Amino acid sequence: MRRAHRRPPRPADARARASDQRRLAALAGLFALTTALEAVGGWWTGSLALLADAGHLMGDVAALLVSAGALWLAQRPPRPRYTYGYHRAEILAALGNAALLVPLAVWIVLEALERLRQPPTIFGPGMAAIAAVGLGVNLFGLALLHPRRGNLNLRSAWLHLVGDVLGSVAALVAAALVLLGARWADPAVSLLLAGLLLLGAWNVGREAVAVLLEAAPPSVDPRALAHRLADVPGVRDVHDVHVWTIASGRYAVSAHAVVEPGGDAAAALAEMHRRVGEEFHLDHVTIQIEPPGFAEGPACAPVRAKAGDRE
Repeated sequence: MRRAHRRPPRPADARARASDQRRLAALAGLFALTTALEAVGGWWTGSLALLADAGHLMGDVAALLVSAGALWLAQRPPRPRYTYGYHRAEILAALGNAALLVPLAVWIVLEALERLRQPPTIFGPGMAAIAAVGLGVNLFGLALLHPRRGNLNLRSAWLHLVGDVLGSVAALVAAALVLLGARWADPAVSLLLAGLLLLGAWNVGREAVAVLLEAAPPSVDPRALAHRLADVPGVRDVHDVHVWTIASGRYAVSAHAVVEPGGDAAAALAEMHRRVGEEFHLDHVTIQIEPPGFAEGPACAPVRAKAGDRE
């Protein structure tokens, strides 16, 4: 039997992660100051929208610090016990960030419902001015933190900022309506914001759980992969195919391939690696070459394909 591994070095990823870590830490400090401003402003003006925005920013400060810590852990080298390193820390951070949004949204809903029944007096001009400052800070953070494609950890933190931008816009709209005498606008807009936050938390949380359960990434069909490997000349059968996500943008595959007697196993292995890398963009590949009749246990995965099969 032969096993082959393909895992090229990725120094660009390390540089990108270090840059992301610096951006996250800088934004955490800026948002901590803005949180204090909006919290005091919400208390001063009586605006729930401003208090909700301050709550989002407070959650963002924690989320940004957690995400920065996860990126630092992901840069640590693998150890004998943690053979993939600490890349999954990013996924855990994404799940934690999504979970932070849920209690915030629930609190906003409960408070907004109470204020709809008894709308309080709100100082509209002060509310609008503070919301404008918060919007400017959030837009700056949104541009600075725009995530690389596929980075779930940064995308979850970025979604926090999207929610805060929406919160600042909602606060400005509510302030305008309050100035016109519509005191109900402040809690009504807050309810809309809570719904958007729950939707974002669901999407990020669902993807993070899928990674932790080692589901195949959406971009890869394991059956199509098995058929492409089985079509390699000299390969009789491909089985026990597994595809999973190690961390954002890092995927792995393992498979068993049965080669024809007297076939060129090395050439077949090289062609399988080429197809996996170029056609499916998987960067950690383990393929076990087996002779016909090799006895295996009953635990082989159901994904398999034979030479000549069609999808």
